[in-house]
Amino acid sequence: MKAFAISDIHGCNETFNFLLEKIKLKKKHKLFLLGDYIDRGPDSKGVIDTILKLRKSGYNTICLKGNHDSYVDVETGSPAWQSWMAQGGKQTLKSFGVQSFSEIDKKYRKFFKSLEYYSSHKKFYMVHAGFDFSLEKPFKDTYSMMWIRNMEYDAEKAKGKKIVHGHTPQAMKKAIKANSNGSPLINIDFGCIYKKKTGMGYLCCYELGTDNYIVQKNVDNY
Repeated sequence: MKAFAISDIHGCNETFNFLLEKIKLKKKHKLFLLGDYIDRGPDSKGVIDTILKLRKSGYNTICLKGNHDSYVDVETGSPAWQSWMAQGGKQTLKSFGVQSFSEIDKKYRKFFKSLEYYSSHKKFYMVHAGFDFSLEKPFKDTYSMMWIRNMEYDAEKAKGKKIVHGHTPQAMKKAIKANSNGSPLINIDFGCIYKKKTGMGYLCCYELGTDNYIVQKNVDNY
């Protein structure tokens, strides 16, 4: 059974749908979405609608929580809320046609509350940012799962499994080269939202257990 992972869509729903067409996803496959569905891009609502449609149609879709997805829980007007607005929250609220997260339809709020922090599949762990393996119980530390950078791998604590993650954007060629050198850390964030940065502006789908990267150049208008 094939399994795929996509991360850091950031409101680029048109690009997301183009990539899904390339994958030729079937209901018997597994699709892991590693978070950061919203913010910065033009159509965060559309991204969630696409995911909800996949689920309703019977596709096996496992959705994880990214750091941007965690912002939706913050209190309107708080310092954390102001930080969210500066990090793309304004675009997200605009796509939903609301002034605060509490105004959006219940089905969307339910979606965000349902997000998992990590998942596993055969020889892989999937997570948005990574794990802090310096801790005694890294799989209890949900903050690092959404926010950590420069993760240090611990084979014993990871049970020898590779870590597929996003969160830290990398130029596509650089990331693929690093991943193909036998690294247990597989970064699939090719900076989809950063169309003007050299080597970035691509949404990546990684087929687990292969060297297959299915890539879609950002086609969203913003």
